[in-house]
Amino acid sequence: MKQLRIVTILLPLLVFALLETLLIQPVWFYYLLATANILVLGLVYYFSRGAKLNRTWWHLLILPIIILNSGWFYASLISVALLIHILFVVVAGAIYFYFRFLKVYALNSEKRHEDLESLVFFLSFLTIFFATAALFGLKTFLSLSAWVPILWLIPVIWLTIYQMFWFHRIKVNTRLIFTSILTLVLTEAVVAVSFLPLSYDILALILAIFFYLSTGLSLAYLRNQFTNKILKMYVVFASLSLALIFLTSRWM
Repeated sequence: MKQLRIVTILLPLLVFALLETLLIQPVWFYYLLATANILVLGLVYYFSRGAKLNRTWWHLLILPIIILNSGWFYASLISVALLIHILFVVVAGAIYFYFRFLKVYALNSEKRHEDLESLVFFLSFLTIFFATAALFGLKTFLSLSAWVPILWLIPVIWLTIYQMFWFHRIKVNTRLIFTSILTLVLTEAVVAVSFLPLSYDILALILAIFFYLSTGLSLAYLRNQFTNKILKMYVVFASLSLALIFLTSRWM
């Protein structure tokens, strides 16, 4: 238990400190990023040993690593200091709540933990938004080919979906099949939205909504919870969200 408490409190604080240091010394960008990744890697492994989840520790690593790196690069695109600080709080807070809920899971890994599953779903949504915004933003500022962010997003999407299905206890073969299918579908969505004359933030939000729709319906189906009510709920929410985005966004 002591190991779990140490990681839950220490890791978010160290990540937040490194993120704030980035504002003071932006020239240390990659050194600080490497340090943050090493800290996450080491402390997740330390946590997994305390939680007796050694064999599956890399599953626990996927989400904090991706959300850290995507949030880190996304911050480099923001020019308003207050928004950067808010983003840092969100990233550190996401890591804190992730490990806080993991502590409960570790105490009884055989039991289903709906709170943890819901948190992982939300953090996965957030991760897709950060990663897409960061990659398309860098593409815009560095004048890169549209295929550069698309190719980088493929493994991010695959790993994000895979770890989410793992937390939801989907069987391995089914998990691999559905993860690959959904990655293909979402990659096609990325290609489609990349042609829209919208800002990278809006493009990221559109893809995150597609992610929410496709993974939410897939999980409902795989857990035998798929009903007309569930279908309508997801489709209506996604449709209204997309309609609102398209009607209020400034087209470039």
